[in-house]
Amino acid sequence: MYRLATLIDWPLLEQEFGALYSENGRPGIPIRLMAGLCYLSHAFKTSDEETVRRWLENPYHQYFCKQKYFCHELPIDPSSLSRFRKRIGEKDSPLDAYLAILPCALAKLIMGCCCLTCLCFC
Repeated sequence: MYRLATLIDWPLLEQEFGALYSENGRPGIPIRLMAGLCYLSHAFKTSDEETVRRWLENPYHQYFCKQKYFCHELPIDPSSLSRFRKRIGEKDSPLDAYLAILPCALAKLIMGCCCLTCLCFC
């Protein structure tokens, strides 16, 4: 997770999704947390509830989402993830592109994988 966190262009995601947040009202949940949780849910094929529960138990997941210290409380209500995906438009979004590309980039980084279309760890 540490190495994967360095591969993601977080400022680009914050720029892309920042326009979807309002300056008025309650402060929004950090984009890095939301995008990180969406990635973890996609990568591990878990429900929103399971993703948030795993985040609570896993310091690597918390680091990936830019948590400075180990947290003992749920970061968000699991329903916030589905609202975030609706807000950004799950299909053809920058996050969707990252979800498709990152497993291959990580495989290439760790294992020297030459495959650009799947997570084969060859």
